[in-house]
Amino acid sequence: MSNGFPGVGGFATYTVVNSVLQFLMGKSRRKDKDEQNLQKEEFEQNLLKAKEVFQNETEANKSAMTIAKMRLVRQYKLVEQEDRLELSQKRPQLVKFIKEDIPINPDMIQSLLKVVEISKKIEKIGEVAPLNILLLQAHPQVQHRYINDMVASMIHPLGAVQYLPWTYKTATGNSMLLNLNVIMRDIPTLVISPRYIEYDKKLYFSAALWDSNADKHPYIRPLFSVDFDHEQLGIRNEELCNKIIFAATVISGCARDSFMLMNYGLPPTFPKLVEHNSWLKNGLTSGECKEITQFVFNEYRSNMTNLLIQAGKAEGDGKKDIEYLVKEAQKALSTLFLPQEK
Repeated sequence: MSNGFPGVGGFATYTVVNSVLQFLMGKSRRKDKDEQNLQKEEFEQNLLKAKEVFQNETEANKSAMTIAKMRLVRQYKLVEQEDRLELSQKRPQLVKFIKEDIPINPDMIQSLLKVVEISKKIEKIGEVAPLNILLLQAHPQVQHRYINDMVASMIHPLGAVQYLPWTYKTATGNSMLLNLNVIMRDIPTLVISPRYIEYDKKLYFSAALWDSNADKHPYIRPLFSVDFDHEQLGIRNEELCNKIIFAATVISGCARDSFMLMNYGLPPTFPKLVEHNSWLKNGLTSGECKEITQFVFNEYRSNMTNLLIQAGKAEGDGKKDIEYLVKEAQKALSTLFLPQEK
């Protein structure tokens, strides 16, 4: 049977048709492939351009950062040069300040460091470290060594105190306390600082006390003043020295009792010292020491008030312990100031 094409059978017709279809499909695939290759080339070119742009921006940023760093370095160098010049100009002032306003003797520093080491060992085993007491020099002409010896002997019976003699030259209270606080930080320390005002003819006493619970910079507390005229030292030397000894002993006794009462629950001892020392007792009852007497009275009354507040909050054995301390504080007040309350 013939389909009208001479010499071509049925299978031949299929072959021709299939070849035509394959040609047409191959042509379409080649076109798609060409388009894909073109897109790929465009993508690679775009990627290359983006990479070049990124590299250029990176290099530009690096250059900008380098320029900024160089500018900053120049600025710092200028500041350093100015500071160096200013420091060289002020160095004599700095040396003068260190020598005159912060006069801590190196030997004294070593002594204080030993005290610190001993106090830490005592507290580490749970014992009560003594309250360290320093009295700064009141006036260059005062016999400070004699005063140190007398105050040390006077306060020794208080117990739980240690007097540290300070015999170096006179210094302003604030700068001295600043230095002592750096050395004696966290160690129970009382610094008594008398400041002489020649115009007033008075010694103004202030003090600072700190321990492990205190702030880094303890509050310098003004206390009271006593009449003092350095021009009278040659005539009334013993009398003027005794005023300093009396004031330092009273401050030490009050500070010791307040500190030990509130921190360790130890009863007051200063009233007993006064009771058996006629010189102290006469001083507190004399009209010449009204400011000192009022200071002591306020200290013990304040302690008793604080203890009463704590007793109201406490329970059980703690309440009993505080009530015992309240009685001791009341006894201290009656021993010292019963005549004053009438």
